[in-house]
Amino acid sequence: MSRSGVAQSGEDAPGRGEARLLASAAMLQQAAQVSGLLALLTVVTLLARRLSVIELGAYGLVASLAGYLLVLRNSVASSAVRAMAGALERDRRTTVFGAAATLYAGVGIATGLLIAGAAVGISAALLDGELA
Repeated sequence: MSRSGVAQSGEDAPGRGEARLLASAAMLQQAAQVSGLLALLTVVTLLARRLSVIELGAYGLVASLAGYLLVLRNSVASSAVRAMAGALERDRRTTVFGAAATLYAGVGIATGLLIAGAAVGISAALLDGELA
């Protein structure tokens, strides 16, 4: 690695295929986020027509918690990309990728459990346990 922090090209440098894969994954992630926002807009519109104000408020609390936890997931993803980009040898990149995938899965499971727990708690507190 040079002093500027940019990896030098050489036989251990990432190949063009890896760079394209990383770029296409970033584009796919952006497309997934846009489609997720469109789906969320559709779901909230449908729910607003069917739920009471208190029920829609409870849904809004749980949905906002999911948004905050998305920041945690994105920080894990950006740290993983940074670590993989800084790895010079192929073996090191493989190790970093494995660790990042494990951490990413762990954060996903923990986030899901936290959201489910919060939903049950909010349901019990605001909706007298109707949805719990």
